[in-house]
Amino acid sequence: MPVKAYLNLFVQIVLLVRGPQDVPYSHTLFRMVLVLYFVTGLTSLLTVDTMGDALYAMLLDVSLLLVFSLLILRSFAKPSRFIQMTTALLAVGCLFQVLDVPLLWYLQQVKAANEQAPFASLILLLLMSWNLAVYAHIIRHSLDVRMPVAFVLTLCYVIMAVMSRQLLIPSAGA
Repeated sequence: MPVKAYLNLFVQIVLLVRGPQDVPYSHTLFRMVLVLYFVTGLTSLLTVDTMGDALYAMLLDVSLLLVFSLLILRSFAKPSRFIQMTTALLAVGCLFQVLDVPLLWYLQQVKAANEQAPFASLILLLLMSWNLAVYAHIIRHSLDVRMPVAFVLTLCYVIMAVMSRQLLIPSAGA
């Protein structure tokens, strides 16, 4: 598949039109998306963190995402879906991280000027909420569960990620 076709697929997943079952089972695609997720996440975090904190945070983020995905897939007896599910999660994560960068940069500029930016903050909150909905959509399809179960699992992942980051990287800005 050409890059444009992959991008179109991942945008359709973000729009909740397609799911992880539509992602090709490809270790090469998984590795490429994993690297891209790391790079886009690092870029996003560098708007609020030092390079060291951002690198550590991304290593933690990637590790947690992969371990959490593997654990829930095993718990629901669906480990064969790991490549497709994590590729979808990582790919849509890339798209959201790219959307976050200008907003985070703008909010840092506003914060430095001691001003308020309620509209930008609202947009960021909406993007984060949409991201959670898309993750729940991917988990729902990957595990063949109802949306409330998928949403609870998504919230568990987010809480685990936030708490781990606060515990292990207390100096981080995000």
